[in-house]
Amino acid sequence: MTGKNISLFQKIANEKGWTFKQIGERWGVSERQMSRIANAGNQRDLDSVNGLPSVNRCMKYEEAVHDQALFAATEGLALSKRLAALSRKKDGEERRKEAQRLEKRFSNHSSRCFTLGYMYEAVGRTDLQDMIQGLSIILMTDALIALQDPERWAEACRLAGTTTDVSVSVPEKQLKEWRLDFLGALKN
Repeated sequence: MTGKNISLFQKIANEKGWTFKQIGERWGVSERQMSRIANAGNQRDLDSVNGLPSVNRCMKYEEAVHDQALFAATEGLALSKRLAALSRKKDGEERRKEAQRLEKRFSNHSSRCFTLGYMYEAVGRTDLQDMIQGLSIILMTDALIALQDPERWAEACRLAGTTTDVSVSVPEKQLKEWRLDFLGALKN
């Protein structure tokens, strides 16, 4: 992250002790993509880099919890993208096993959100607790059940009188809005 023209994004990252490689690993993008993000100068990206903890000092407990909440949103997006890709694959043993592995990841994610919600409740930040619950709701889906065991899914739908169609969408816009709302709530 050196050069003659340093972007605001890069300046903020440098002040906090972060490299593009570190941020890229954290955000799930390549170092090259990080360079594009930094040069674009979008406000949401500036907000995100501002929300990173400082590597140069010990992180306070509260900052660590906030950081985990933002990571949960990032992880939720990555899981949703994996689910959408999986839903486009042809049914078979490999897809069903991958759906089971992905279900475990979603379960761990849900547990993380529950724990964060409890932590926010314990310190009286019910506004942030509600936001964490909202994050869990954004990511809820029946698609994993349908992908893991299509026969049982079809039987359950038949009994319920519903269609077996499963819609898998990536809630990218909702998660971006959630992040911005969350960062705004931290300022209160």
